[in-house]
Amino acid sequence: MRAKVLISKAEFGRQNGLGQTRLRRVIAEGLPIEGGKIDPKAGRAWLAKNLDQTRKGNWGTKAPTADASLADLRREREAQKIAAGALDLAKARGELVDKAVVRRFLTDRGRMERDAWLAWASAASGRLAGALGVDAGKLYAALELEVRQNLQSLSERPLDMGGGPSDETGMA
Repeated sequence: MRAKVLISKAEFGRQNGLGQTRLRRVIAEGLPIEGGKIDPKAGRAWLAKNLDQTRKGNWGTKAPTADASLADLRREREAQKIAAGALDLAKARGELVDKAVVRRFLTDRGRMERDAWLAWASAASGRLAGALGVDAGKLYAALELEVRQNLQSLSERPLDMGGGPSDETGMA
């Protein structure tokens, strides 16, 4: 009959991926010890029976489920804190802009361009009428109608505010 092989607590911890603190807790929970040493087979069997193996090394950021443990929920909360911190850092560095500021800028820019096009129709109609020898009033009415129709068409196109690059230049 072979003698029972016993190993030190530290060696058992190394073999089974347990740190000193976790090993002390597992021993307090009932891991069998014989004279300060552990039988590796009996110890692994106890671990398999008494510890939740799905939690070992499970520090991913999954969405919490109905049966999530407190540790899972804490990990998720910490992952969210890290993500929020990364956003705060990017904002502090000036890498992010407020969406309302961008909308306000685009609205103001759109109004400025609309007014510029309407003013162009007025200014260009007089010059073109003189160069072409046509009635300035009729030419202005025709140009203004075309410009307004074009502006209306442009205003009906939705503006993508998704935030990602929209073309090969990388400009949003």
